[in-house]
Amino acid sequence: MIGITEISDRNQRNTQLENEVKPLIAEFMQKRGLALSEEKTAITHIEEGFDFLGQNVRKYGGKMLIKPAKKKSEKLSEQSQEHN
Repeated sequence: MIGITEISDRNQRNTQLENEVKPLIAEFMQKRGLALSEEKTAITHIEEGFDFLGQNVRKYGGKMLIKPAKKKSEKLSEQSQEHN
């Protein structure tokens, strides 16, 4: 039950953060002639991590970890198997 409560609390915090931060980022970008893609933009906690340019970025145990994204690794593995 504790795990479910923690996930629920984290989701609620992420939603609150997203509601506060997204408009500020959108305004910042609009001034520069850019726009957020609603379907592609997600605000997440750094400990949950995110994929960016084929890399997975996250903070774990106080350290920043950057490694190939799982989707990208799987795609490269499939491509190499096709060529063998």
